[in-house]
Amino acid sequence: MMNDMAFGYMFGYAILSVLSRAAFRWLRDISYTVSGKTLIDAEIRKDKIRRKEIPRSAEIDWLVSVSPKPGITKVFYFLYYACISVAPSFFVLSVADIFIVQLDYYLGKVILVMIGVLIVSLPVGTLISNAVERKWNHMNK
Repeated sequence: MMNDMAFGYMFGYAILSVLSRAAFRWLRDISYTVSGKTLIDAEIRKDKIRRKEIPRSAEIDWLVSVSPKPGITKVFYFLYYACISVAPSFFVLSVADIFIVQLDYYLGKVILVMIGVLIVSLPVGTLISNAVERKWNHMNK
């Protein structure tokens, strides 16, 4: 017998996986700001790698190599990826929930917590990111 609730959780966590990228984007933006680069710089670099003008390397290695504060750059970069990996992890657990009905209780609670965190993170994180960008640009003038 299959658990019908698991399919709802799978759908919910799939949607949260997409939304978490938007809600936690401010963490990635801070890592770019601290390294002195922008998303446009990153796209230009990716294009150069695609055209084989520069050797392939991890984006974090590039950011750290150009950053005046490599430690802070690493922290925010990895924090971004840690935050956006929570929803896909619980998506995998919801697949297991098809056969393990006891997970329903926990998956239901976690999905509510994640929705709350995403709702708070988007506006608060955007404010923090804008403040860091203004301060960083002011310090480096």
